[in-house]
Amino acid sequence: MDTGRHDAIGPIFGGCGVRDTIITPIRIYRPSDNPVFRSLIKVHMLAGKRAVRVGDQILRVIADLLTTKVKDPRTQGITLTGIEMSNDLKHGKVYFSTLGDKEEIGKAQAGLDSATGYIKREISARMDLKYMPDLLFKYDPSMEKGRNMERLFEQLRSNPTMEGDT
Repeated sequence: MDTGRHDAIGPIFGGCGVRDTIITPIRIYRPSDNPVFRSLIKVHMLAGKRAVRVGDQILRVIADLLTTKVKDPRTQGITLTGIEMSNDLKHGKVYFSTLGDKEEIGKAQAGLDSATGYIKREISARMDLKYMPDLLFKYDPSMEKGRNMERLFEQLRSNPTMEGDT
């Protein structure tokens, strides 16, 4: 099954590029500014694929809802990192990331799961779709991996001598 996945954006910040900005209620990440994030975040933008275009619109609506309408404190500080839509537009996986440990990730997952019905209802009111896709929120560890890689690079910069060097 061929699915399209692309970076997340939000409609709140005007002038931001569609393909290179991840918007959260608190932070704006530009993966192109950081080579670690640029290598971790996968962008599959195939021009003309309806699943990609509809997924992009759904992601915009979800980002707007999370920043303006959803009042659940468990959803604060969530970064939407991508979406995968099936070609028939009946299923969608929304990827998110958040700072914190496994407990914080679990709380964010529970908050998104409890808001799924409201989010789907708002998407159907804002978009003219034949079928409302079933949305599944999944944690995306790529931001955490990027932070770990940056920390390792910083350790290497602070200690330039290696054990194998002579």
